[in-house]
Amino acid sequence: MTEKNLAHGIAQEIWAQLPPQARFRPVEDGKVLARHRPLLESFTEDLVRGFYDTLFAHPPTRAVFREGGGL
Repeated sequence: MTEKNLAHGIAQEIWAQLPPQARFRPVEDGKVLARHRPLLESFTEDLVRGFYDTLFAHPPTRAVFREGGGL
């Protein structure tokens, strides 16, 4: 079994175990995201900063990334 097939199988198993109400619903959830887009976009800078702060705070991850972007 290839890595790709293994990863796909694992993803399918995780999806199968996810409660239906926790899954993304493209139509219904997409409408909610579209309706609240301006508010959600206002969070972008803080979310991106928090994401990268978390990556750089973890030594194994920090070793892979360089400040200013890139691997």
